[in-house]
This record gives sequence, C-alpha cells and structure tokens, in this order.
Amino acid sequence: VVRLEHRREDDEAFASAKGLGTVAALDGYLSWCGGSCGHGAEARRLRATAAADPSNLIAAVMAGDVARVKTLLGAGADPDAKDDAGMTVLCRALREGHTEVADALRAGGAYDECPDSCEHAHDGECDEPRLCAIGTDTTDCTIKIKGPDSCEYAHDGECDEPDMCETGTDTTDCTTNGRQLYCCNALGIKSCLIVTPGGSPGAYCFCYGLPGSGYMCY
Repeated sequence: VVRLEHRREDDEAFASAKGLGTVAALDGYLSWCGGSCGHGAEARRLRATAAADPSNLIAAVMAGDVARVKTLLGAGADPDAKDDAGMTVLCRALREGHTEVADALRAGGAYDECPDSCEHAHDGECDEPRLCAIGTDTTDCTIKIKGPDSCEYAHDGECDEPDMCETGTDTTDCTTNGRQLYCCNALGIKSCLIVTPGGSPGAYCFCYGLPGSGYMCY
C-alpha cells in the first residue's frame, strides 16, 4: 500500500513538473524523489530540453531573474543565445540595466562584447562608465575620443593636423574665427592646414615637408 501511495505521489509530482516544463520545476521533482524517481530519466531529458530552449534564458534575462539565469546556465543553456533582434543575452542584459544578470552570464562563459548595447547609445554623448558599462556605448565614445581637440597635442598653439593629429582632432589650433585656415601658394591652391598659430588670411606661412612658402587663406 505504501509503495502504491508513493508511486501515485510520484506520478502526480512528475505530471506537475512536466506541466510547468521549467528547469526549476523539473529540478524540484528530481530533488523531491531523490533516488527513487519513477520518472527520473524522463525528467532529466525534459530538463535538458528546457535548458536548450533559448527562449527560456531570454525570458529570464529580460525579467532580471538572476537565480533563474544561473539555474538555466547550470543546466546547459547557451550563454551566447540571441533574441529575435539578434542581440545576445549578455548584450540584452546590459541594455536593460540588469548588471547582476550580466555578471552571471559572463561567469557562465558568455562572449563579453556588446557595442552600442547601452540604452543611452547613439545619444551623441559618451555615457561610459557613468550610465553605461564600458564597451556598450561604442559609437558615441569613439566619436568623443576622436572628436574636436581630442588629439594629445591639442591646445599647444600649433596646428598638428595631419602629421601629428588626425584631421578634425586639433580643431582649436587649426581654426581661426571658426574657419579653417590653410597655407596656399601664389595661385591660391591649398597646400596644407596652417602650421603656425594665429595670423590672418594673407599672412606668411609654410608647410612642413613641402618646398617654398605661401600665404594663409581660407
């Protein structure tokens, strides 16, 4: 009688776990029945199937459910699963601001590269690390890094473009009254950006590495 009663309870417990179909529910069944599971093999198979379904991990990540994410990863879920938009679960976690979930995914082996996954990406400002995790506001921070006066030689009183600085990164030194000054030859053909600060159109100038001299022009 006891054995029949246990079998009935086992059947009911397994049916409930199977109905839920989650890794947590199937783990609960396997833990409850211990070494006398009447449906152990089937429960383990269903558990593996549930873990392999990326939608389960994606849902856990979106919900910010750290415990569930860890459970799914422990059951074999792919830490690099992608959602319908093609974004990995790690990038999605960062985008949603779920930093603990992101840490769990990294610990689970997720590929840690998520350019522009921050919710503040493409707003024209570099929000790392104050509002975005490092590496998640890539475009805005690259623009800032290579933007106006970003060259290490900026504000030294000399226009260091293009020899020492990339064009557009020594802006103040290479600009007069908001307009770019060039050194032009007698025919007015631009030879280079100014290499001496100050001055005005018509002032004497020269270009490093080029013979002769000329006059500043716009």
